[in-house]
Order: sequence, then structure tokens, then C-alpha cells
Amino acid sequence: MGLTHFEMEQRLRKAGVALRPYPMLNKFLSDADSETANKMLLQAGTVWENEVERLFAIQQQAEELTAYASFGQLFDEVCTQEGISSALAVLNAAVPHRYTAVFRLSDRRMVNVALVDKHGEPLPEFLAEVPIASSFCQYVLRDGSFLTGDSSSDRRLNGHPYQGVMLSYCGIPIFDLEGRAVGTACHFDVISHDIAEEKMAHLRAAARILSNYLSDHSGQS
Repeated sequence: MGLTHFEMEQRLRKAGVALRPYPMLNKFLSDADSETANKMLLQAGTVWENEVERLFAIQQQAEELTAYASFGQLFDEVCTQEGISSALAVLNAAVPHRYTAVFRLSDRRMVNVALVDKHGEPLPEFLAEVPIASSFCQYVLRDGSFLTGDSSSDRRLNGHPYQGVMLSYCGIPIFDLEGRAVGTACHFDVISHDIAEEKMAHLRAAARILSNYLSDHSGQS
């Protein structure tokens, strides 16, 4: 369920955003009869709600950009100093999904570059190389991102061999310096999970960093 306009107002004021107060009926009664005043109040209320929605969207974008920049810097530092696996562990610790991984596109296959498992198990053999047609990564490369919290009921995946097997997945493409998709960064699990937009922003930031890292350290972790 989304936030009410008054909850948005509270968050905006807490963030220091200047906002006009909600219009009051007595403001219009002095200039019009009650019926006209009510109509004017309704119109003014709609204008106020639209303004709250506009400012709230701007504030959310600003907060996401701040989180994106700060997390990107952290991920870059860990990736450079400790390697991809350690950096993926930072991503993995912040989400409920069991697995966090990077795959590289190679000859219609998704080849695993690094994988972190919350259970500490070694890389499953079937995830070392996955035909792109059998992967959820294909939708990431096609659409620019892909997210499902429960694949068993996701009609987009009807007929897919891993529908209902890999229940939750969220992935972001990794592009090279020329803008070509060369791989994916993703979270996934055999259990159904949702993911917060903030964590998706972190994954996008990581994918941007991994673009350079994959180019320079192909196949290393």
C-alpha cells in the first residue's frame, strides 16, 4: 500500500522541503458561498496533492542518487582492494536472497564469474554455465532489467524450465565501455523474496562498477 499524501508531506517536511500547508475551507468562505467554497477547496486540494506527489518524486530521486553514489564508491573500493567475490558479499548481506552473482555473456551462454552463497556452499555445477535460453538473465539483457518475487505465478515465465524452481530473481545488465551488454549482476533464490528499490539501486551501482572490472579482470574473482 502506498503512502498517503499527508505521509508524503511529513517526510518532505522532515527532509527540509518547503511545502504549502493543505488548503483550509475558511480561506474560501470569506469570498464565496459554501457550495462554491467547497468546490474551490476541492480544486485547491487536488492542486496541493499534485504538488506533494511532484515534490515527493523529486525527493525520492535525490535520495536514490545519494545512496547510489555512496554505495557505488564503497563497492568500487571493495572490488578493487579485495576482488569481486568480497564486493558481492557486501551486496548479498543487504538482501534476503541466498545467492548474488555475476555472469558474463559468452557464445549464447551465461558463464559465472563470481557467486556468493549465504549458506557458504560451493558454486553449484549447474550455475557454472547456463545456456542463455534457460536463464532468467536473457530477460535482463533483452529488457534492461528483470525482477520477479515469485516465478511460479509470473506469467512472463510460463514455459521457462526454472519457473517455480528459482522463485525469486532480480538482475541488472553489465555494459562494456561501448555500451554493449556483456553480462549481468543478479540476486536469486529458491525461496520467494521481494526486494526494496534502494537495493535495486545498489545493484545498478554495482553493475556500473563491474563494467570496468569485467573488462580489466575478465573471469577473475
